[in-house]
Amino acid sequence: MKRNCGTFLTANHLPSSKFELAQFHAHWGCNSKEGSEHLLDGKKLSGEVHFVFWNTSYASFNEAIEKPDGLAVVGVFLKEGKYNDNYHGLIDSVRKATGSNVPIAMPKDFHLEQLLPSPDKREFVTYLGSLTTPPFNECVIWTLFTEPVEVSYGQLNVLRNIIPANHRECQDRCGREIRSSYNL
Repeated sequence: MKRNCGTFLTANHLPSSKFELAQFHAHWGCNSKEGSEHLLDGKKLSGEVHFVFWNTSYASFNEAIEKPDGLAVVGVFLKEGKYNDNYHGLIDSVRKATGSNVPIAMPKDFHLEQLLPSPDKREFVTYLGSLTTPPFNECVIWTLFTEPVEVSYGQLNVLRNIIPANHRECQDRCGREIRSSYNL
């Protein structure tokens, strides 16, 4: 079996298997008051980045999305605010790729961890849920950091120039149990 990535996720609240990064993507809104697919303290934020990992105890990503513990998605809230140098390489690559007919490589010094909240601010909530895009499979162990990462209006506008908004409205909890790494 060929592996395409070398980034893995393990955590105490996940099954003991390793989860391998399949891809990451972002959701955003047309203004600073919307864009996240989850709520933080009952409020929408400007966007949300999703890091999608698949459970390597299954033979493939496609098999994993058919299992209730098949994916682990780590969510990072984006809050419109100050310029974030950690997001520069990613946003610049997106800007260059927009309208380009050739692939644009990520910067050599790009590290996925720099897109997360600082290590001392990584409290999270977790729940069992679904993909937020089709086919909406109930296969995700969600982990959402509760500390938003600030990015500037200009950085978000690079994304908004692709499409003004690409987020799904927050869905009802449907009785899902939400656990946290801290006392709620």
